[in-house]
Parts: sequence; C-alpha cells; structure tokens
Amino acid sequence: MTKNFKKGFTLIELLVVIAIIGILAAIALTSLGAARNKAKDSSAQGSVSSARAQAEIYFDTMNSYTDVCTDPDIARLLTAADKQVGSTDFTDSCSSTDTTYAIYGDLLDTENEFCVDSNGFAGKQSIGTAAGAGNGLCNTL
Repeated sequence: MTKNFKKGFTLIELLVVIAIIGILAAIALTSLGAARNKAKDSSAQGSVSSARAQAEIYFDTMNSYTDVCTDPDIARLLTAADKQVGSTDFTDSCSSTDTTYAIYGDLLDTENEFCVDSNGFAGKQSIGTAAGAGNGLCNTL
C-alpha cells in the first residue's frame, strides 16, 4: 500500500502570506515618506545655512548687504533649498538692506519656517514672523 501525499502550499496559505507582506509594505512606505520629508528639510536648512556663510563673505568683500540676495552664489544655494521643499519660498523671501539681511522659507514637516539673518541667527520660528517689524531680521521662537 502506497500513500500519495502532495507537497506544497494551499491557495489560502499563499493568500495569507501575500496579505501579510502587503500590510508590512504599506507600513514601511508610510514611515519612509516622513523620513524623506525630514531629509529634504535638513538639506534645505543646510543650503540656507551655507547661504548665511556666503552672505558674510559677500559683506566682507562689498562692505554692505544691499544686493546679497542677487549674488550668484547665494542665489544658487537658495534655489537648491527651494528645490528640496518644492517651492520658491527661500528665493522670494530674501530681503536685505545696507546693514541687515534675512532669508526665510517654509519647511515640509513642520508648522515653522527656517530663517537666517545678519545677526547670526539660524533656526526655526513661527510662520510669518520673519521681518515682521520691517527690520529685515528673524524673530526667534
């Protein structure tokens, strides 16, 4: 007497495994989106902080911040920051006078904006508070 056992998985077992893999993939993709946005924010902040350093070099050369926003090196850094956050906030929000400048723009993962100014401030602040008093400087949180 011979016994004939078929080896393999049933259709229900395969469907359960596929469903589990689908659930795990959905969870992983959701958390990757948030991590991606944080990385883009960090890149934008790095570019704007580099623009702050470049603005100080510009001031040492020109003895004024008047046209700091149109300097090609700073404009390139602000364009890079804008590409990361998907807007033109940093380029459009650069303002300067003879003695001050402020660069600010909205970030992806926060209700704050990132701002740098001629006083050496670089950080997050409430949206809409940069250069609010017309002094061309950031207002800290």
